[in-house]
Amino acid sequence: MRRQTHTTFCCWVLVLWFLSAAAAAATVTVTAPQGQTEDLYCFTDDLTPYNKFSTKTAYSLARGEFTHDDLVPKGCEARQAWHLVRHGTRYPSEDDIAAFLLVLPDLQADVLGHRELESLSARYQEAIPNLLRQPFTNDSFKFRHTARQRTAESARAYANGLFGHDFYEVCDKYVTEVDDNPEADRENQLFQDGPEMTSVVASVSRRLGVGLEFGEVEVLYDACRFYKAWDPTAASPWCVAFTPDDLKVLEYWKDLHYYYIEGYGYNVDYEMACRPLQDLLQHFSAISPPLQVMARLGLYKDASPPSHDHIDPNRVWRTSEHGSFATNIAFTLSFCSQEDEWWVSAAVSEKVVVLGGCASPLGCTWEEFITTYGNLLQCDFDAICQNTDSGTPTSSGECCVVRDKLT
Repeated sequence: MRRQTHTTFCCWVLVLWFLSAAAAAATVTVTAPQGQTEDLYCFTDDLTPYNKFSTKTAYSLARGEFTHDDLVPKGCEARQAWHLVRHGTRYPSEDDIAAFLLVLPDLQADVLGHRELESLSARYQEAIPNLLRQPFTNDSFKFRHTARQRTAESARAYANGLFGHDFYEVCDKYVTEVDDNPEADRENQLFQDGPEMTSVVASVSRRLGVGLEFGEVEVLYDACRFYKAWDPTAASPWCVAFTPDDLKVLEYWKDLHYYYIEGYGYNVDYEMACRPLQDLLQHFSAISPPLQVMARLGLYKDASPPSHDHIDPNRVWRTSEHGSFATNIAFTLSFCSQEDEWWVSAAVSEKVVVLGGCASPLGCTWEEFITTYGNLLQCDFDAICQNTDSGTPTSSGECCVVRDKLT
């Protein structure tokens, strides 16, 4: 069924270039950008088009800008750093490429992904130079990556920026409660079948002058956001089909999925993220999807879970902002000689975050940090996952089979 939709897409998409100018000027009711009337949205006239595309958001559009003072208190010295980084901008999946093949033949995702990770590590080095500008040795720097080629390449790019088994491993409980459970993504499916998404399909069909099905709109949306991720400075021609309101609905649709599959939807989602945080505490010196580590830390948790019947524009769970390509979590351990104490700071995608249990918005003393998160030192992965196969290498710290859930 899916392949038939892709075939249909490839047939009608050939005329999109001729339809785009007319489609962009189609009259629809939206929140218009400055300088445009309320009942008319023209993509080509929008100088600041909507650019939040859930986990396919370009890192340059999601990151903040931290400095040395954000990470290290005045009078203190950075002693150790721990950085968990998602892979940079990548190629689409095989199924996506099958749909894009006729219209996006010259993919350059691997080049941009390297640039994202190299520049990220260079900025982190600039923020704490005394720690990250020392000569490389195997004893002083440790790099780990998952078994996927994309993360191996991202790790090399990150290392280049400094020096010129997925986390789902074999988790029986996760497979049972989430992966193989059709109810796990129920809120996402209900939203997909609801009036907001029906309105998006009608809006896109009207703008293009072609009657579309949801699967075709989904492929067009993926083309829009991948193209924007490959070249964040350019307008994506595939985004011409959507109004800003359409994109906000699609963004929420993706947020619902990741909340329940990788965030706070099921306890096992974040409980099995104890591995990398155990690594942090032991070595402050792991490998895990950043979204689950954020959930394990209690970050970006709304007072009420998101649902299919209400889009909260002020929600804090927004994967466009904390789950983009190359999203990352950085911890810095500093020693403050005047106070004779250790200090822990944290940043997500180069934006300082407030950790639970910390008296200061800039970080924690080591005592506060270990009081709040010290229980993560006890991480029995097999018990959390209710694994029954004793031969599965989940207790030795080795990496197992890897899958990237951030589709």
